[in-house]
Amino acid sequence: MESQYTDCQDVYPVPRPPVFGASDLDNITSVHDRRRHEALAQLEESIQNLKGELGNLKGESDNLTGELDNLGAIVREQDQRRLKILGKYLGKSEELAKRRQRPTQSMRNLLRAREEMVNQWQQPSSGIERRLEAVEKLADDRQQTIQRLERSVKDLEEVASKLAASVATAPAVNTAATTTPITF
Repeated sequence: MESQYTDCQDVYPVPRPPVFGASDLDNITSVHDRRRHEALAQLEESIQNLKGELGNLKGESDNLTGELDNLGAIVREQDQRRLKILGKYLGKSEELAKRRQRPTQSMRNLLRAREEMVNQWQQPSSGIERRLEAVEKLADDRQQTIQRLERSVKDLEEVASKLAASVATAPAVNTAATTTPITF
């Protein structure tokens, strides 16, 4: 009786290991060198993009600083006007108090206006101070973003210099010395 089973090698042939020669090693080395150069080029392009973005953010930061200065000047001007008006009311009410010991209606009105001015003085200005606070917060956020980007650019430049050094010092394959094929 003949066996129903055949040799497994006939059904499932075992793959032979690849044979590499010197030209294959040259190809592999050139592929690695090309990939390193491409990675270095991409890294340098990323660094340039980050530097451009950093420049834009610094420009925006300068604009925000200018806006902060303008808003600060407006707030100082309003404070000076308030002090001037408050001084007028305080002076008139004291003058009337000296003239008459008994408060009249106009004196009561002046005292009430004085209290309102003092209360208004203690409260923050309408939208300008809120805008000033928002711009200050935005300027702080931009400054933090600028610092993070500067650190990123510095890190990327270090990586690029290391990659450039590795590309420059990559060993060349001596194809003349390896004439026999290498099998694995």
